[in-house]
Amino acid sequence: MRADLALGTGLIALALLVAGCESKIPAVALKGVYVAGSTTNPSGIIVPALWKAGARQDLPVIDPGREGAALALAVSGTKVEVVGYSQNARGVSVPSWWEDGLRHELSVLDPSRDGIATGISLDGGDVYISGYTKDSLGVGSPAYWKNGSRTDLSKPDPSRGGIALEVRVAGGKVFVAGTTTSSSGLPVPSIWIDGQRTDIVSATHDRGALSLGLDLSRGSTYLAGDFVDPSGQMSPVFWKDGVEVALPKLDPAKPTLVGAIDVVGDEVFITGTSASTKGIETPAFWRNGILKPLSVLDPDQYGIAEGIWVRTRKAALAVDVFIAGMSSSSFGSAVPAVWKNGRRFDLPVLDPSKNGVAYKVAGGP
Repeated sequence: MRADLALGTGLIALALLVAGCESKIPAVALKGVYVAGSTTNPSGIIVPALWKAGARQDLPVIDPGREGAALALAVSGTKVEVVGYSQNARGVSVPSWWEDGLRHELSVLDPSRDGIATGISLDGGDVYISGYTKDSLGVGSPAYWKNGSRTDLSKPDPSRGGIALEVRVAGGKVFVAGTTTSSSGLPVPSIWIDGQRTDIVSATHDRGALSLGLDLSRGSTYLAGDFVDPSGQMSPVFWKDGVEVALPKLDPAKPTLVGAIDVVGDEVFITGTSASTKGIETPAFWRNGILKPLSVLDPDQYGIAEGIWVRTRKAALAVDVFIAGMSSSSFGSAVPAVWKNGRRFDLPVLDPSKNGVAYKVAGGP
């Protein structure tokens, strides 16, 4: 699950979407690697979690009897910033920001309605967070927060839903990517630059499209997402400065959902979940358009690939690719995982018989 990040209209649901594993993670394998996600306790309650070098830290919530999840993170020096949501006693999701484990609540349009923090970026001493809140009618509104102060973002149709999923800062400008809804009810990929919205509209995608990931590199803006093809299946793409590039799928007749994007120089890395010919959802990533499936616990069970961080090695002209996601066991439980250069490391959870997922991965000391 992707924490049920759904637009207020309910028309768009963002699915809260060959190497062996290791039962014990060598400390050196994931040194300096931070992961945000969730696990489930023995009572069946979803708990936000942070893993550092494979060691889990459960994050505080508003009400221990209600669920929460850590959906994104950023690391600067020794400071670890995590965002997501935590439900209050009434079951309302409250957008939350954890600074070194201390939780803060972010402002919303209507405290009686759900809100979720979805992405985070650091710029100097400033913290930028993307997400959405709902108005009094329950309609989702995209937003970003700078150091806790909220800016609500425009939509093509104010009466319909929208969500901001990623935020980046470069050259003093704030870039936010997300998905809005047109007046006809179709999903629309949108990007806001200093609050000014640009919608990516394509005459060939008359069933709509989603923007799910954002990155900036060498003066260019990259969006990753999906469009609804003529058969009604999700098909992966990315846009560089608005120009669309299609991505292959494991089976052209089956759906694929993009997770995230990271661009290093001119190299484009994108994660996603692509259904096989058998219809099994398979974690995968694309490097410069070449699709590479990732290992799973059980080939007959599903998995997902969500976040990505590409680390450039200083000593060589090479990179390490870290991907966050999950792999389902033969018993049906979802196990949070990190893949390093294709090698999967399963992360410790509260209860091995319950579900967990890793959403985002980042680097630090």
